[in-house]
Amino acid sequence: MSVSMTRLILYVRDVALLKSFYQTHFDLPVTEEIEGEWVVLKAGEIEIALHRVGEPYRDRPRLCENALIA
Repeated sequence: MSVSMTRLILYVRDVALLKSFYQTHFDLPVTEEIEGEWVVLKAGEIEIALHRVGEPYRDRPRLCENALIA
């Protein structure tokens, strides 16, 4: 049985920050966007979708002070 993945959704705190990261370092084009809430980047045969986390999770402490956790 073959399984094919076409989209990876990441729930993040700062969509704009990670959009900038993926575009700057990997030159991924945007295919869909709702500013500040949702962006889809094309990475070859797969899409990386960045979705802003829900309200209850936006102000929680970060897991690590030195890591980039958006």
